[in-house]
Amino acid sequence: MVDGTGIRVDLSLDDIEEIQGYVAAEANHTKNSKRRKELDRLFDKLQVFLDTYDDQGE
Repeated sequence: MVDGTGIRVDLSLDDIEEIQGYVAAEANHTKNSKRRKELDRLFDKLQVFLDTYDDQGE
């Protein structure tokens, strides 16, 4: 769904973790430093959602 200037995607926590695995694998195997930085940034953004969920449980 388009939400303002971004895109909103409904994902489960398992989906996010699975995507993170693919992102991390690609970042670790790319030789392009710019792409690696972008993938690392995407990984970190996904981690924010997981951390937010974990913080709510406490």
